[in-house]
Amino acid sequence: MKRALLSIAVVSLFLLFGILLGVQLVSEELGIDKPIPLEMNQIETKLQNESYEEIVDKGEKVEEIGRFNFFSDLGEGIATGLNKLSRACLSRMVSTIYYLNGNEASN
Repeated sequence: MKRALLSIAVVSLFLLFGILLGVQLVSEELGIDKPIPLEMNQIETKLQNESYEEIVDKGEKVEEIGRFNFFSDLGEGIATGLNKLSRACLSRMVSTIYYLNGNEASN
């Protein structure tokens, strides 16, 4: 069994190494590996074109309309529910462990 796991691990490492080597070679062949510097002139020009008043007006418009994103609200609700559920389960498990050890639970 140990020999089979060892051979599987060695083969997996060779495959992983081969994949990484292949990706590296292809990216070098296509010229993707050379980073392109960020041109600061474009960013500075864009920031200079927008005046402070325009930015304030956009902020006020967003405040008036209000922010509503269905998926964000849905995700937040699911996350809150799962957080409460996991905390309740963990609290129940800890209380059970305390009870089984002969101690009284605090809740």
